[in-house]
Amino acid sequence: MLTAILISCSSDSYNSSDFVAGEGFTNSNLKVITFDTLTLKTSTVKLDSFVTGDASRILVGSYTDPIFGTVTASSYFELEPESYILDHDAVYDSITISLKLDGYFYNDTTLTQKIEIRELLESVVPTEDYFYNTSSIAYSSNQILGTLSFTPRPLQKDSISTRLNDSLGLNLFERIKEKSITDQAGFRDYFKGMVLLAPEQDNSCILGYAKDAGALTVQLHYTQEDEDNTVTYTLDFNLSAYGSTTPFFNAITSTYNLESLTAITSQEQEVVDSITENKTFVHSGLGLATKFSLPTIKSLDDIEGSGSLLSANLKFYPSAQDHTNNLPLNDSLSVYLVDRKNVILNQLTSASSSAIYAVLNKVDSEFNNTYYEADISTFADLLYTTTDYTDYGLLFLPPNNNSTVDRNILTGSNALVNPAKITINYTIYQND
Repeated sequence: MLTAILISCSSDSYNSSDFVAGEGFTNSNLKVITFDTLTLKTSTVKLDSFVTGDASRILVGSYTDPIFGTVTASSYFELEPESYILDHDAVYDSITISLKLDGYFYNDTTLTQKIEIRELLESVVPTEDYFYNTSSIAYSSNQILGTLSFTPRPLQKDSISTRLNDSLGLNLFERIKEKSITDQAGFRDYFKGMVLLAPEQDNSCILGYAKDAGALTVQLHYTQEDEDNTVTYTLDFNLSAYGSTTPFFNAITSTYNLESLTAITSQEQEVVDSITENKTFVHSGLGLATKFSLPTIKSLDDIEGSGSLLSANLKFYPSAQDHTNNLPLNDSLSVYLVDRKNVILNQLTSASSSAIYAVLNKVDSEFNNTYYEADISTFADLLYTTTDYTDYGLLFLPPNNNSTVDRNILTGSNALVNPAKITINYTIYQND
C-alpha cells in the first residue's frame, strides 16, 4: 500500500559516492522520500480532571461561548491574618478586599466585570490529595460579603478594591481583639474562607488576578488614639499557606451541550473528528485536548530497501469561523506523550531534550493562511523503531493549562478544507 503512495509523492534522490555513513554505505545510493499521505488520526480527549490548587493565578469571570456555552471561573481560598494581636483601645473602622490584575484575560474586556464575594461554609481542604478544576466547596447563598463592578484594563495590571460587609469585619475584629482567635487553626475554625464568583447570567470575560504575596489582601481598618491624634492602622489577611496543601483552587465549569463531547465519560474515551464535523477541540479550563496518533507508522517497513525516518512534521489549522478577536488562538500549544489510555506521561522533547511546542504561524490575517506546526520526529521515530509504544499518541494543550481558559477549535485530518496532515522525510539506502 505504501509503495503506491510513494509513487504519487515527490521524492529527491542522488548518488553519493562521496557520502560517508559507515563502511557499509560507501558505495550506496541515498534516496530521500518526502510524503504527506501517512494516515493521521485526529480526535478529542477530555481529561478526567486536573490540579488547579497550584495554579499560578486567580481566575474569576464568565462569558458565553458559541460552542462551549457559558464558561465560568470561580476562585476559592483561605485567608491568614498577619497578626493575632490588637490593642484593647483599638476601634474598628471598616474591612476591604483588594485584587491585582495580572494581565491575563479571555473574551470581551470592554464590558463591565462583576464579582461577588461570598463566605465559605466548609474548610478549604481537599477530599483527595489535591484540588481540581471540578472541585467545589459550599458557600453562603444568603449573604454577599461584597461586590466588585468595574471595566477592566487587564494589561495595565490595575488593583481594584471594595468595602466588605461590616458584620464580617466587626466580628473578626472583636474576636482577635478579645483573643478568642489566637492562631490560624482557631481562625479557620471561625472563618473558613472566601469564594470569588461571577454573578449568574454574566457575559463579559474571565480575568486573571495575581496570586503572589500581597496581591490579594483583605484589610481590617481600625484606629487608635496616640496622644492627641487618631491614627489609622490596618490588619492584613493574605492567602493562607497553612497546611501541606495550599488552601486555594480555581473551579471552572461550562454548560456546553455538544452531544458528542458530553457523551465522554472517562479519559480513556476519545471522539474522532469525523463525529464532530471534522473538528477537534482544545479548552484548557475544561480539560479538552486534541489528540494526534499515527496508526500506520509501521507501514514504513514496506518501503523497499534499508531506511530510516529523518523527520516528521505535523501541520494543522484552526477552524476559521470559530475564532474571533475575543476568542483568540494560542501562540503555541504544549505537546504531551500519552499512553493508550490517554494518561499523560511527559512533555514531548526533541533529540536534544528541548520541549516541543506546536507554534502558530500567521502568514496573514486570514485564518486560511494560519496554521500550527510541530516537529514530532522523536515521537514518530519512537513508534516506528520500537514495539513498546503501540497506540500511544500526542495531546495538545495550551501552556499553563491549569491557569487559563484558552480554547482552540481545529480542523481534523478528515476536513475537506485545510485538513491536518503529517509530512514524513524518509531516507532509503540502496546498495548497487
